[in-house]
Amino acid sequence: METALTTFTAMPATRQEQHSFATKITTELLNGEYDIVKFWVQAKIIADTLSEIMESKQLKDIAIKQIGESGQDIGGCKITVGNRRTFDFSKCDHFERERYSSEILDAKEKLKKIETFLKALDKPMADPETGQVINPPTCITLEFPVVK
Repeated sequence: METALTTFTAMPATRQEQHSFATKITTELLNGEYDIVKFWVQAKIIADTLSEIMESKQLKDIAIKQIGESGQDIGGCKITVGNRRTFDFSKCDHFERERYSSEILDAKEKLKKIETFLKALDKPMADPETGQVINPPTCITLEFPVVK
């Protein structure tokens, strides 16, 4: 009887298998053995499915307990429990910090306005106050498939 996990366990389980599998898929796609666009859609669905599974709080909690403090080596990978600390400074009532934070927000707002102005430039222009030549920004456009 096939289950979701039997399908999953047929996928690569080590880094070496991962790289070999990726190379084979790429070669087969480049050889025209499968529709690249269909592959792209299915790959995105699989990636989103794995992300959805790995975001399960219940699964994360169980995995953390099973990994333990010293971690484990599985499939050529070292798995450990990581952690990240975040700080909320909003209740510190530190005047100088609040002032700097406000200045940063103001500067970001001003910078955004300047960048919006610069994006609208299609050719160099002289600053009316200083005479300095202002050039439009360079723009690089990257194309990539989007699967929704």
